[in-house]
Amino acid sequence: MPERKIRILFGAMDPFSGEELRTMIEAQQDMEVIGSCASSVALLVGARELSPDAVILRLLENDRVPGIWSHLLEEYPKIILAALSNKNVVMIALPNIFNKPKNSSAMLITMIRLIMRSMQ
Repeated sequence: MPERKIRILFGAMDPFSGEELRTMIEAQQDMEVIGSCASSVALLVGARELSPDAVILRLLENDRVPGIWSHLLEEYPKIILAALSNKNVVMIALPNIFNKPKNSSAMLITMIRLIMRSMQ
């Protein structure tokens, strides 16, 4: 029986980095992009309806997390949240876990996979 794929939902992303990351994720045999949401409201609805394992967002100016971050953590405490900036900064959160690796796209894929495997 094949392993269940890690389900990833995109929030609003920079078009270039979002497409690059989507291409990388879709090339992974154990991951799939299940949707993209352009607004915070759409992201909350998408998270409820699609049950993603991970949500990827864009960091705000000065590498601040968007306000939706805390709502998602509150509503979906087991979800992996990741936020990228165009300066290769990544923030990944499960309750009380934050990281800022340098190679954002590759590290993001690795971190999501490691977290999901440790939760099974």
